[in-house]
Amino acid sequence: MFWNSRFSWWLLIFVLAGDFIVPVLLAFGFKGYSCTRRVISVLSSTGSPVKRLCRFWMLLQGVLFAISGVNLFLYYQTVSYTAALWLMITLIVFAALEGIVASFYSIEEDVTKLTTSAVIHNTASVTAFAALSFEPLFMAVLMFRQRDLLLGGLSTVCFAAALGFQALFLFSVGPARHRVILGLSGLWQRAALFCMYLPLAAAAAKNIIN
Repeated sequence: MFWNSRFSWWLLIFVLAGDFIVPVLLAFGFKGYSCTRRVISVLSSTGSPVKRLCRFWMLLQGVLFAISGVNLFLYYQTVSYTAALWLMITLIVFAALEGIVASFYSIEEDVTKLTTSAVIHNTASVTAFAALSFEPLFMAVLMFRQRDLLLGGLSTVCFAAALGFQALFLFSVGPARHRVILGLSGLWQRAALFCMYLPLAAAAAKNIIN
């Protein structure tokens, strides 16, 4: 049976790790791309030489995230049905918008150039990240309900840190983007993702071990 099996938790770890590893690998095929200064979506832009590979990964990531969202709900619904339900919703929204929708609507290599496709992509991405921001909070509730103070505390810290990194990311794509620190939009995006993914990875690892 797939649901709540070790394979299902390894699948979650695969998709979480892949969101960092795949863009780094694709960057080798995109001359001039900087992982610290450019957002992940640029790899799928119309002028990117690796756009097809990146779009395929985004689509696959979306499907796997949605599956993992359902798996998490089925596992944690007995701990807190409400928190597990909202956790699943945040992951499915993220999967559908940042993964599936964004894979079909690309931005331009110059992120300031707004085409219809870019507007759809950006709107989907912003909504997806806003939804995923609450995931560490729901994970904290579930961990504390399980009396796992370590992972509950980790999830709480990750929730606060993710909000901070997302604020830096938003500033980095605004008028101050050329400044040394605030210009690192790729770094802040990945740091925010790391903080949002860490509670999920920790929970998956815990369930694999147990």
